[in-house]
Amino acid sequence: MGHVLALRGNYADAEKAYESSLAITPDYAPALNGLGEILAKEGKARQGGVRIDRQIAAQPKAFQLYVAKAEFCIAQKDWSCAERSYQQSLALNPYNVNGYLALAHIYAATNRPQNMIQEYEAARAKFPEYLPTYILLGQVYEYVGNVDRARQTYQDALKVDPNSYQSLSSLARLYADHGGSLSDALELAQKAKAEQPDDPGVNDTLGWIYYKQGLYRSAVPALESAVAKNPQAAKFQFHLGMAYLAAGQNAQAHTTLQAALQAGLSGEDARSAQEALQKTGS
Repeated sequence: MGHVLALRGNYADAEKAYESSLAITPDYAPALNGLGEILAKEGKARQGGVRIDRQIAAQPKAFQLYVAKAEFCIAQKDWSCAERSYQQSLALNPYNVNGYLALAHIYAATNRPQNMIQEYEAARAKFPEYLPTYILLGQVYEYVGNVDRARQTYQDALKVDPNSYQSLSSLARLYADHGGSLSDALELAQKAKAEQPDDPGVNDTLGWIYYKQGLYRSAVPALESAVAKNPQAAKFQFHLGMAYLAAGQNAQAHTTLQAALQAGLSGEDARSAQEALQKTGS
């Protein structure tokens, strides 16, 4: 009832409804969460925090109330409070996978990739069959430049689910970009394509492997599909532009490489795009 009243903008009655719910079920986290949200919307965020703390003091073993507090703190962008609250929730219930993932999200927001790795590794140890942890962990390893650990993580993911298109595509891309076998990369990418034929990331990976193999006529349609699905992805635009150039479609290459730079392409890819633009003759 509190949620319905809040949606109608009737905050006073919603607050009463949430308080009634908590009086009946003191560890009911959705009611506490809703109550804190209403108070924040009314400009009473500090009061909301105090109210949440009072409920936790009355139910100190209810891990879900610490989760409610963490979510409240995230809404206020109080990252240290959110971190501390999730840690307290996990101390009470270390088998809540969402707690580890939420902590990793906080570390992402505060640019702490090593802490993200720590949480994803902890989650993987506790939930070895939970595939998303492997995908997220592999991505962070890539971000910090640990290609070997990223590769191993995606390989481990395929032991959990041999048909995981994300794991197949990510592993194929690592092989293609970091000195692996292009034939192995192609096999993985084709398997990913069979699982998710319209996924832009899969099509980008497949097209880029074709490009690296010199199969430009095969590369272009796959990369066009990726860009059509996600035109804001600078990397996708860059790959397509390079394939256009290699296929002799200079006008399309010029337009697409410019689009890649305008979309924020950076680093070595940006330098390669600038060099390639000089070859388009436009």
